[in-house]
Amino acid sequence: MPENQEYTPNTPSINHNKMTHRWSMMDTVMGGTETIRAKGKEYLPKHVGESDLRYKNRLEESILRNITKETLEALAGRPFSESVTISDDTPEQMKMLYANIDQQGNNLDSFLMEWFRSSISKGFCHVLVEFPRIQPKEDGKPRTLADDRQEGLRPYFVRVEPENLISVDTEVISGFEVISQARIRRKVIQKVGRWGSRNILEVMVLEPGKVELYRQVDPEDSASDWALVDAWETGLSFVPLVSFYTEREGDLLCTPPLQDLAYVNIAHWQSSSDQRVILSTARLPILAAAGLSEEESASIEVGPFKFLSTEDPGSKFYYVEHNGRAIEAGSNDLESLENWMSSYGAEFLKKKPGNQTATARALDSAESISKLKAWVLNFED
Repeated sequence: MPENQEYTPNTPSINHNKMTHRWSMMDTVMGGTETIRAKGKEYLPKHVGESDLRYKNRLEESILRNITKETLEALAGRPFSESVTISDDTPEQMKMLYANIDQQGNNLDSFLMEWFRSSISKGFCHVLVEFPRIQPKEDGKPRTLADDRQEGLRPYFVRVEPENLISVDTEVISGFEVISQARIRRKVIQKVGRWGSRNILEVMVLEPGKVELYRQVDPEDSASDWALVDAWETGLSFVPLVSFYTEREGDLLCTPPLQDLAYVNIAHWQSSSDQRVILSTARLPILAAAGLSEEESASIEVGPFKFLSTEDPGSKFYYVEHNGRAIEAGSNDLESLENWMSSYGAEFLKKKPGNQTATARALDSAESISKLKAWVLNFED
């Protein structure tokens, strides 16, 4: 960040900025044909000498074969082919929450699968354990657990996508790493008059025991100041935020496991785009003529119901057709990329031989463990 630029509650951490491009690429590929077409030249470069019209037509005819998304769905769904098992020592009060764990109608299984899925896609994802704001009793007496239950107040999970956790600070206390501050960016819809609405950007600053809420003073101006609009105490000695990393490289830093696959998928998108152009060209033979004057050539109309003739016996008409070598080369390239992508997901299921830690050997009697299984074991913790 430039030295003369002021820091605000909305200022992302350095690691968050490093991840932005990675997440953008993953979102683009996961979004499918419509999303990658919207990115235009960023993922489908324009050829030298290609007219704007030809490029526009090529872009609109290109189709993404989304093997990256297929691989993600297969990997994320595999651990949840059976329902999540709840340990016997889980308190009954907790079990009662699992049918609607996020207050949005999702049970524990579906919520955890989406959390796991997002983590594989982006490298990590977070869950914030929330609780409704508590209002003081009208009679001034202290609130009790019975009061909360009577009003239906209960904790619930909120999935925080990696893009929205813009900063996290940690410190080591008594040998354990704990969160000292976390900042979560979110968009809320604000009513404008009777009929209108607009998006408002907010940042929640969570610290042990308290939460502060900041909002842009002028929502229409991205450079406007930020103001503290609300604050409350949580009564907790910690920040109730849980993060799952596939392979952690630092706070908010991780290479998405399917990043390389997404790059190959983009290469396939580009190659298939060229292949469709070649096919369109090769399917239509070019009519050529020899021995015609420039005037005769200009007057010729080509079509299925047209008859071509010339008075010069030395002149002739003929078709020039593609020999197909470029088509074959393009087809081989696509097949090679598809084979590579198809085998990519299987690598996460293969057991990795070699020396393992005592913990790994205890977890797997074969003394080898797949990357997917390692993720599941860490996720379980």
